[in-house]
Amino acid sequence: METIGDRIKQVRKELNLSMEKFGDKIGIVKSAINNIEKGLNNPSERTLKLICSEFNVNYAWLTEGQGDMFVEIPDNILDRLIQEYDLEEDNKPILKAYLEAKPETRKEILKFIHSLTEEINKMAKEKSS
Repeated sequence: METIGDRIKQVRKELNLSMEKFGDKIGIVKSAINNIEKGLNNPSERTLKLICSEFNVNYAWLTEGQGDMFVEIPDNILDRLIQEYDLEEDNKPILKAYLEAKPETRKEILKFIHSLTEEINKMAKEKSS
């Protein structure tokens, strides 16, 4: 039978994070993650909630094995972002994909956007000179 520790390990592996990096994100040391994954210790309710909020994990799946591992970002949240920041509707799938991406994928996307921004600024400077 699959335990909470097994599911936490699945999340960590799915996100391609070491025990240390996973623990850093939720404020727990590597040895504590190891003990939880091995079933030696049970995670606290606080730890479970941190995992869910930090990694967009479905609480029911994490605690009971029911449903999907990750939760989708509700459309109403995306609609509010689009309205609040006066974005075009075609931005919605981009926002949703970014928000539902793994943390490492988000880092790569941000790195690309930063390099793109630098290039645009460089071209603007050259044009104004």
